Amino acid sequence: MYLVVILIILSTMGLLLLVAYYITFQPVPYPLEPLKERVLIALQMEEIMHRDLDMVVFDKGEGTVIRESPEEEGEVIREARTDVLYRKLEKYNGWVKIRRRDGFVEGWVKEEFVRIIGN
Repeated sequence: MYLVVILIILSTMGLLLLVAYYITFQPVPYPLEPLKERVLIALQMEEIMHRDLDMVVFDKGEGTVIRESPEEEGEVIREARTDVLYRKLEKYNGWVKIRRRDGFVEGWVKEEFVRIIGN
């Protein structure tokens, strides 16, 4: 009897892990993309709550760019992604310096386009 209960629990946990893996690392059909973004941000937010970090999310959607320097004339590094969390490094004159969690992208964005979460 106990063996059956243990097997049911383990199989349920395995299924949940498989779903989490699929949502996180595999491409999903177009209609499910917004759900995937929300799940990823929720998972990342949970991680932030256990750390002492300020993170940045983009509220304004498409068109926000990350620049090399804190000025309108600064060279554009790339467009900011709304499904990625960035760490806030510093603020300067209406600009926020950010770094993507994996460290590959670092630059400046206008403060009006972001929401800072954390401390």
